[in-house]
Amino acid sequence: MKTFRNPYLATIMALLMLITSCNQHDMPIKKTINAEVLRITHAEIVDELANLEITNSDLLIIKSNYPSIEEEFLANVKYIEEFGVENLFIKHGMDLDILAEFDFYIENENNSNVYQLLIEKFNFESIKEAKLLFNLIEVYKIFENNLPISDTDTLKKADGLTWGCALALAGTIAVTAGAAFVTGGASLIVFLVSKGLATASIINACT
Repeated sequence: MKTFRNPYLATIMALLMLITSCNQHDMPIKKTINAEVLRITHAEIVDELANLEITNSDLLIIKSNYPSIEEEFLANVKYIEEFGVENLFIKHGMDLDILAEFDFYIENENNSNVYQLLIEKFNFESIKEAKLLFNLIEVYKIFENNLPISDTDTLKKADGLTWGCALALAGTIAVTAGAAFVTGGASLIVFLVSKGLATASIINACT
């Protein structure tokens, strides 16, 4: 008794198996962002910024890789003076949720459960988002600790409220540094912080 096989059916089945196999391997693995991940990410950023010293070699690399970085920084400072932090972020495609996350952390940083509270209140979709927040926080603190800022020294927001000088400068650095702000560009961040400290007097909120 002869068995008849359909060559087309065999080909179709083989293709289906190949597609299924590829889909299984190509599916991205979503990393869970929990409170402990936030805590560790923040601690790493604190440690990196606290222990980094820029050498002459670092300066040469920065100026070679980012030849117009100082001009971009000053242009962003000018923009933030005229239009505010939110509009600067919008102009460069940054999510304004970062400002709400920033405010929430600053208000709750003395709470031992602050990272869990962040997880419960906000949707962190990636480590990149967490790094952006904690870099912004730590750069803000550098300015806060190194500039004579009082509670009345504020910078107007677009909605009539106010942001302080330290956040204005930290936000300007976040935008100017771009991807380097969250992908390991610590030397660039520190370089821009030094520029921020040197040019703070030109920002109305810092005088």
